[in-house]
Amino acid sequence: MARSKTALRESLLPTTVEQAREIPFYASLWSSADLPADSRAWDVTTLDRVPVITKESPGGGAGSVLHPGRKATMVIRSSGSTGRPFVRYRGPEELRAYADFGTAIRRAAAGRGGGAPPPTVHASLLTTRTHASLLGTAGADRTLSLALVDGNDLERALDLLAAEPLFPGLEGAVVDITGNPGDLMLLGAGLARRGLVRDGFITRVVVVSDYLSPLVRDYLRSVFGSGTDIVERYSMSEVVGGATVCPACDALHFDPVVVPQVVALDDDSPVTAGIGRMVLTELHPFSQVQPLLRYDNGDLVERVAGGCEPDEVTVSFVGRRAETPAARDGGRTRVVLRPRGLRDALERFTEIARPPLHPRITSPLHGGAPLVHTEWTGDGPVRITVRAVPAFDPNLFPAAAGQLRDRVHAAVLGCCPEIGPAVADGFAEVCVELEPDRAGVAGFIVRRG
Repeated sequence: MARSKTALRESLLPTTVEQAREIPFYASLWSSADLPADSRAWDVTTLDRVPVITKESPGGGAGSVLHPGRKATMVIRSSGSTGRPFVRYRGPEELRAYADFGTAIRRAAAGRGGGAPPPTVHASLLTTRTHASLLGTAGADRTLSLALVDGNDLERALDLLAAEPLFPGLEGAVVDITGNPGDLMLLGAGLARRGLVRDGFITRVVVVSDYLSPLVRDYLRSVFGSGTDIVERYSMSEVVGGATVCPACDALHFDPVVVPQVVALDDDSPVTAGIGRMVLTELHPFSQVQPLLRYDNGDLVERVAGGCEPDEVTVSFVGRRAETPAARDGGRTRVVLRPRGLRDALERFTEIARPPLHPRITSPLHGGAPLVHTEWTGDGPVRITVRAVPAFDPNLFPAAAGQLRDRVHAAVLGCCPEIGPAVADGFAEVCVELEPDRAGVAGFIVRRG
């Protein structure tokens, strides 16, 4: 599969480059770079010489990338969770190309199973945390939007899913559902309560917009049933395609419609091992109005060897750059703590409080992120303060509070390869505090102080 991905990317790259050169932004940006004049001479390694762009820079950044000969029919406003918000445009040709690509994949998968694919309905859960990704709708026969703003919305969503058929004339349809972990937990619990979970109906649950912990994955599997695939996606509102977390090797496997690369923290040189910045290139015809080439999306990843696709760029997610404690050390940027590793380490602490899944939907489930606020200050040494909300009153149980504080401290020191050595050589220090007031901690947050 990895070789076929590479072959597809190599075949699409020349047209991608030709189209990009028609855009004034890229024509100006690449004018001084050492790049082949003939786009047919380009391969994936040529991209290493292409300047990296971000949302802000150079020359106005990704927001300045617009093809003069293409018309947009879709507008997506990036939330700005990884940097400055900007408006993203898409056109009818690229939307059709992506839909056709998704249809071809579904048909190929059904062909391997020995039959025609059943009609597919893609349902998106719409709340405040939704990525406007094209993934789910690609190749679906029908689409369905399920708002989950309050309890009434949840009941209406369940009523819609109970309808047979879901759409007139669409008999025997199967359903894919995309949403964030908390909303999927609420929907799954509602389906189970109504007795609507049946074999072969909901074939796939796709988790986007937030971290999928092993605990939540197990819960989703229990309510949706063993016949439903639980898929964790790495996706962005501003980039077509993305990656899927592999259940076998736990690494990100990227879609063939993008070229993934990892560059250094302090310059644009390629990284073959260790932590770097995630850079993505969208390929023609899947991005045409505003194609992003060598786009730094604001995330940090670790380049890892091996995995299920040894010939592919294989990475694991570290965290958003703005939320990853780091400082200069000897002329280079040194990562001190991985937000994803910290979340993993604290996820199974039953003594740490969790918020309700939804502010306006009453549920006995409290599967939200642990209430932990982590803040770092200083540029070396780095002081990291972890404030956790206990699920009990630390004033009434001081001994238990002391034990919890010590255990959280030990968990932080063991949560990733960087923090222990940083503390040992005096480059970082960790302080753990228990915060009895839930109002002072909004959720799982890591930020600079």
